Amino acid sequence: MSSESTRARDRTERGHQLHDEGAANPRRRNLMRSVRMVAVCFGPSIVLDLLLAASVAATASDALPDPNRSSSARLLRRIATVGSLAPWAYLLALRPWHLRWGATGEETRMSMPGDELVPQPVWECTRAVSIRAPATEVWPWLVQMGQGRGGLYTYDWLENLAGLDIHSADRIIPELQHLEVGDSVGFSAEGEPTVAAIEPERFLALHISNNFSWVFVLKKLDERRTTRLILRSRIDANPRQLFALAYSLVVELPHFIMERRMLLGIKQRAERAHEDQGVLGTV
Repeated sequence: MSSESTRARDRTERGHQLHDEGAANPRRRNLMRSVRMVAVCFGPSIVLDLLLAASVAATASDALPDPNRSSSARLLRRIATVGSLAPWAYLLALRPWHLRWGATGEETRMSMPGDELVPQPVWECTRAVSIRAPATEVWPWLVQMGQGRGGLYTYDWLENLAGLDIHSADRIIPELQHLEVGDSVGFSAEGEPTVAAIEPERFLALHISNNFSWVFVLKKLDERRTTRLILRSRIDANPRQLFALAYSLVVELPHFIMERRMLLGIKQRAERAHEDQGVLGTV
């Protein structure tokens, strides 16, 4: 075989190798991004659940060291006792509070646009905040939400630590003020959620794969141009009870932390913009 033929064959083999590596790299990057997102978003909840479970198990089985042996043994027993009581405190007090954070009893019970997207949810929360600005000034912040758009108004550093590439805007972006049913306001590379229903300055209903709905409703609160922003999340999946348990144990607290920050982020931006307009109007 000639040297020229050998070089040609080597070039071909190197080309195939580079092609295979190029095809594998995106898969590897996607896998690493998924692992990173799960670790950042759900890792703390999983660690906390394991610690609480260990505390309950150790206390129930009386596997803790004798507290009379040493100060460290007494400290360990106290920690385990607190860990054993924490799940009850969460179920009886903290969980009911954060599932309806900021919302009134009437708001949690009322029907909202978009409820029909997930008619029989296995998990639901309703949260709300009052904003000292008219709905016309709150609405633009909702419309421009999303990855590669106006962001999520949460903790950008935490979102980006999870690899979501979120950058929350502090101004209204005119070119992002048009949404229609079917449009994507993607919070991820998959392009979901999408707009299921929309009525300007009244509500925005988003859904993911027909088993997750995320609905924002604006209501005029009083004559002082104050707006009530109500957010309802509904989820359904199979197996229902297993999913509900897993979601409650792993996702529920991060979900609350980010949704609360989102509502407050929208409130702060809308109120600041409204106050700025008032100052300019008096000049």
